Amino acid sequence: MTKKMREFKMRLQENAIKEAESGMYDISKDMGVLIKEKDLEACEKFLMDLQKILIGKYELVGSCNKDISRYLIPVGTEKQISYYGKPEKSFRISDHWNWYSNTKKCGDISYVQCESVDMPAARERKDWHATKPRKGLQVAVQGTDGKYHHVFGYKWSEAEQNFKWVENRPMDICKKLGLV
Repeated sequence: MTKKMREFKMRLQENAIKEAESGMYDISKDMGVLIKEKDLEACEKFLMDLQKILIGKYELVGSCNKDISRYLIPVGTEKQISYYGKPEKSFRISDHWNWYSNTKKCGDISYVQCESVDMPAARERKDWHATKPRKGLQVAVQGTDGKYHHVFGYKWSEAEQNFKWVENRPMDICKKLGLV
């Protein structure tokens, strides 16, 4: 890894931690859900507990954007993080999901960024422009289908048209995924 890449990686991690600690994401509103600091703390704790269980097998990587998103990825898979996908069985903590990015970042106009099956679907793309992401705080795991699946936090119920807070134990998730 080059010196520039190491410095960039450090900035990503520092930005993610500063954003999460600043409380600037206390309250976000979309689709009727409020994201509260206590919920962010619970999701952060869940992710840190996962990291402890998976120590040596997984590493924490910050988002390249200035937001609270972070990834817990299998060691050696960092290069798989792109606008076109994330490593299988990697975890993401975030408060935004399911959007179409601008075509300068992702040339595939049909590709939904950070697609979570447990959040509201992406808004319709108009005139090839980017769309706004759906808000909802959760930790999710990247499945074999290329989509994220809820493991902790808010989960959208399409049938009820609302969010529910759903918790799991980190060890149970790791066992279910065959990680331990």
